[in-house]
Amino acid sequence: MLLLITFLNGAGVGFYLTRTLPPERAHPPEPPVAVNWDDVTEGLKQVFAENQVPESWLIRPVMSESDTNEVRSLKIGVKYPIHFLKDRLTNGLFQKLSEMGWTISEAEASLKYPNEDFVYKKGPNNLLEIQLIRYPKLEWLDRSIAIIIDDFGYKLHPVVDQFLKLPVPVTWAIIPGLNYTKEIAQIAGANHVPVIIHLPMEPMHARVEHGGFTIFEGMSKKNIGRVIHRALAEIPAAAGVNNHMGSKLSIYQPTLILFMQVLRDNGLFFIDSMTNPKSIAYKVARNQGVPSLKMFTYLDNPKSSLNLAQKLSEAVAESEKKGRAIVIGHARNETAALLKTEIKKWQARGIYFVPVSELVQEYEAKKLFRRKIAGRF
Repeated sequence: MLLLITFLNGAGVGFYLTRTLPPERAHPPEPPVAVNWDDVTEGLKQVFAENQVPESWLIRPVMSESDTNEVRSLKIGVKYPIHFLKDRLTNGLFQKLSEMGWTISEAEASLKYPNEDFVYKKGPNNLLEIQLIRYPKLEWLDRSIAIIIDDFGYKLHPVVDQFLKLPVPVTWAIIPGLNYTKEIAQIAGANHVPVIIHLPMEPMHARVEHGGFTIFEGMSKKNIGRVIHRALAEIPAAAGVNNHMGSKLSIYQPTLILFMQVLRDNGLFFIDSMTNPKSIAYKVARNQGVPSLKMFTYLDNPKSSLNLAQKLSEAVAESEKKGRAIVIGHARNETAALLKTEIKKWQARGIYFVPVSELVQEYEAKKLFRRKIAGRF
């Protein structure tokens, strides 16, 4: 239909022709979507575990339905301490729920209370509300510990299986040249386990594996290079090296200098296992430009794991001084079993268990930053 509209325009008369628009068509209602709430719960548990959220922080979930039973909603609260990495948790929740077909519809932060609310939607009939509540009284240590497990290569199963079950990235130190070296290195790679070379070095008195993979006092740089290249051929994913034995070599500077130069040329870091309390290996590595850190303590010994809990507690105390600590255990079933319990306990108190390579990179980055700052003044 056309409408003729007349208006006065100065001295004359003007006309507009307009057309009435048809009414908008109503969109059909969005169909309801079926949700497996058990899958949702499992997905949330996975994200909470990945972000070290203990069950004690969770406020009991509440499921509710509308009066007409058309809309179902799940509300869950999560308490967190002041220094907790909350943003990492919210990003993890967003990613997981997005993969499951949920979209975020509301995000609100309270100005009065340190709370944040996130409402997710799936279809017109499902709502998921997650409330993050800051609790200053919750303990959160916010420190990092790297666990190295020495002596991989002697045995395969069930030792390897037990360490694969640990919930955190533990670094495997694999001895080159043993019966199971290559197979364990392949298993580690397939399961994204960080590895380093557990390189035999000359001890004071004890016997050490030879097989062409041991560094002895007086070796030439060329021969040291051959050893490292052969070891890398067996453990190609290795990012660094720590010493297997080596109480004699770790105090002999001439050979250490050549050894560290080879590591530097191959882009490898070095962890001093401190098999000799007088070791200068860490110092020599630093002087030769090799990223390096020292081990703090052994969690066990080859015969017993009984003191593991106490030793890990000491490492946590050490991490308070330096913000980090490196500990070493051995590839034994008992060590894996005890670690599983202790790791869970310390995770709930804010200890992050990380690959040793992460601590090395973090230390190097801080050292570079300090140098840049010092250069400005």
